[in-house]
Amino acid sequence: MKLKTLFAPSVRQRTFIVLTVLIVALALAMNIGLPYLVRYQQLYLDTTPEGLYTLTDRMIEECDKLFDEKALGEGEIKMIFCADADNLIDSAPARIVYFMALQMQKHFDCFKVETVNLTYEPGAVAPYKTTSLSKISETDVILVHGDTYRITSIDSFWTTADDAYWSYNGEYKLASMILSLLGTQRVAYFITGHGETVYNPDDKTGEGSMKCATLYDLLTERGLRVDTLDLSSVDQIPEDCALLIINNPTSDYSTDADLTSYYEVSECEIIDRYLLEKQGALMVAKDYRVKLDNLENYLFEWGFDFGDTLVKDAEESLDDPENTNTVLVGQYNADEGSYGYAIYGDFASLPSSPSAIVSDTGYIRCAYDESQEIREDGDFYTSRTYAPFLQSSSAAKTYAYDSVADDYVALDARHGVMDLCAASVRMTTDSYSSEVTYSYVFAAASGSFFSEELLSNPSYANYEVVSSLIHNVARVDEHASMDLGGTSLNSSSFGGKQLLDTTIVTTKTDVWGPDLEIVETNYAFGTGAKVFIIILTALPAVAALTVGVVVAIRRRYL
Repeated sequence: MKLKTLFAPSVRQRTFIVLTVLIVALALAMNIGLPYLVRYQQLYLDTTPEGLYTLTDRMIEECDKLFDEKALGEGEIKMIFCADADNLIDSAPARIVYFMALQMQKHFDCFKVETVNLTYEPGAVAPYKTTSLSKISETDVILVHGDTYRITSIDSFWTTADDAYWSYNGEYKLASMILSLLGTQRVAYFITGHGETVYNPDDKTGEGSMKCATLYDLLTERGLRVDTLDLSSVDQIPEDCALLIINNPTSDYSTDADLTSYYEVSECEIIDRYLLEKQGALMVAKDYRVKLDNLENYLFEWGFDFGDTLVKDAEESLDDPENTNTVLVGQYNADEGSYGYAIYGDFASLPSSPSAIVSDTGYIRCAYDESQEIREDGDFYTSRTYAPFLQSSSAAKTYAYDSVADDYVALDARHGVMDLCAASVRMTTDSYSSEVTYSYVFAAASGSFFSEELLSNPSYANYEVVSSLIHNVARVDEHASMDLGGTSLNSSSFGGKQLLDTTIVTTKTDVWGPDLEIVETNYAFGTGAKVFIIILTALPAVAALTVGVVVAIRRRYL
């Protein structure tokens, strides 16, 4: 276009030129700005009959209650997606979760959404790894509040079966994660009164506190406050307890109480009620030389049968000046389905795994006769599962103390692989919602398992293994109502928003016939959405074409 044309005497020419420039500029602005408006300002139209992209009124009301100043404190809640926004939008299951999060951000000032590119920003998720080798993938979502966080996958927001998506439970899942983050159980209690080695926050320079300094640091890194608790002075575990620690006791726990009274309970009963009723967690480190009948009988119910002899391992132990073979290199459980592997699998899968050390230790046997799992009497939905955590090698042998020789000699015939520490997991399945709740007991047959010498040594993997253990056992998951996010009547049976068209969350997929011909193609949009998008896309072009034809005809023939 020549510049002088812009100043042509014809008003019509000048008008059309200015309009052309403005239309081109507007089209460019829309091309650049619309993606921003759609993504960040929620400028879109939900065409799904299930309302997949729209928060229900019930969810908004629930979050209004959750996000009070007392629960939030001074921190906001961040929802971090481990993929770029473009990749999230390209994936139908991820897109719906992402847009739900953006709607939450729009409705609540305390809720923020972030995306990170793990390829270019691998360090962005480092604070949320339970161990330095933990893997966080692009399909993971991290919910963070202060020092507490939860990690889950995109698929956990859906109800799936046979690799198909049946209903969207995103609001229920998100509300449950928020409940867990804002829960009141945030304290790790060292039990006192039985000669235990404890960290006392009121005496940080005391002998016990110095011996537990690294364990204290580890607990605080996991978002827990630390305190002491004397069971003889209480009739129940405090409501804010997330973890009990019995560290190297030297005297027994009481079991004496009036069995006809619910309110007069023994120390073991106090612990038991906490574990069964509060999804509690207990960690025990017990010296094999110390016989504690009451405590051991209680732990027997959880699957732990403590031996009273020393374990030596000539093949898998560290050298020491006296060549005692008592500083054992703990062997990781290689069974990928085991609880231990779930904790330290990132280490165990390496060709040369960092070593976790267990020093001066006895052994633990599974107390369950026929298998490592039992059902609780009268309850089909509750089971307890014993799981080896760290083990000896097959060359290990046990040695009993001989008072005549004043030394440990091979009097005990037990040898081979032995459990040096183990975990017991109590799982209860809700018959209505099918949600599973957990209680945990961890036991080590070594009084020094949580010692400063082992946890503070950077050459060992003890710190990271114990850190991962605490992160997994000291979390009390609360669950929202299954009706949350439901539409019509389906929520009572299925939960969430039941899909009317399952192709809505299927990207373009070709179904091949026996002769390698395509017999069916599934797309990421339902029929109604496709019709709307086609009309919306074609309408401006058709309108422009119609106007052009009309103008051309009028100019030429009229």
